[in-house]
Amino acid sequence: MWQEKEGGTGASAEYALQDIFGFLAQ
Repeated sequence: MWQEKEGGTGASAEYALQDIFGFLAQ
């Protein structure tokens, strides 16, 4: 689960993608 950071939905989307790719990489 990613944590919502300051910066709006755009930043949240980036963290979400990083979390998804990180999960797939495992």
